[in-house]
Amino acid sequence: MDAESLVKLLGPSRVVRYERGPGYLLLVPPASGVEVRAYRERFTRLSTELAWVFVASTGTAVSCRAAALGRARGFFRRTWSWEVEGEDAEELRVLLSKVSGEEPIAGLLRKAKPEYVSVKAGEGELLVKVVKAVVGPYAGPLREAYDLSWKLAQLLAEGLSSSEGKMNEKWKNK
Repeated sequence: MDAESLVKLLGPSRVVRYERGPGYLLLVPPASGVEVRAYRERFTRLSTELAWVFVASTGTAVSCRAAALGRARGFFRRTWSWEVEGEDAEELRVLLSKVSGEEPIAGLLRKAKPEYVSVKAGEGELLVKVVKAVVGPYAGPLREAYDLSWKLAQLLAEGLSSSEGKMNEKWKNK
């Protein structure tokens, strides 16, 4: 599947505008202040597998300095566990556990079944990386993986915005 086929698969309701870059495709979702770079890479589990990688970044400055790696655990009942490290690891861990347990993110994690999700907050920016393997001719739920990247970035940016310095009251009271 090439870049134009991906844009057609995602549809006009998910991609407002797109541009080709060197080795990636810049996608603009309907959310304000979020951009997603999509590119292909060989997935490390099997050298024959390809993966679409969606890296969402937000225009909202965040004051948190932490990184997280999320992986699905379990076979029949898949739950997500997060390995978080950095100066503000506890702040990001609390927010990730709340956000990933509630809709729409919990539903997207179930439907997309990504290989892993990586979050990096620091130096005023937030990056969310979602890796979805494409096995054989079956593209899998790429729409949900794309939605997961920008919606998770948007929710985390709201929770970690540097305008208040700490987590918003909205997230503290949940």
